[in-house]
Amino acid sequence: MSRLHLGEKLRAFRIRQRIKQEALAADLGVSQATISRLESGVMEASQQLADSIEALLANPTNQSSFDYWRAAVSRLDGLFALYRLMGAESDPLTVSRGFERWAEAGATAPDNAMDTIAQAVSQTRSALVDATQQPVTRPITIDGAKLHLNLQLVVDDHGSRLALVEIIRTH
Repeated sequence: MSRLHLGEKLRAFRIRQRIKQEALAADLGVSQATISRLESGVMEASQQLADSIEALLANPTNQSSFDYWRAAVSRLDGLFALYRLMGAESDPLTVSRGFERWAEAGATAPDNAMDTIAQAVSQTRSALVDATQQPVTRPITIDGAKLHLNLQLVVDDHGSRLALVEIIRTH
């Protein structure tokens, strides 16, 4: 786990578990001020504290259900991608093994496909958000291949809006 993001992950864990800084501090054997400084990025954890935090976060009962879901998407054999909806932009988070193989097989250049899909996701953002959990379908063309994107709005543990994209090849 990167120390750079340790405080951010610690805060997300605490919010997910609905515990206060004081309770987490007591569990880790540090002060509430230390937890506050770690979460705000003002302080870097000692190696011993970082190891304790990593062990706490690695415990399967303490992991985010979204982390499991994101990992599952990355293992799918179909053509799937997960995008974070940020303002007018869409940032790819995860692509499936099937998507990677499809791009590597020469069906399209991976960067071109990701950019084209990100643009389509961004253009579909308002329809997707307004659809109140109903999937939105959008036709696109990538390197001459006609495709349909099925987009589903997903909300992660922190309330961030994401788009799960299934790519369907049409003939």
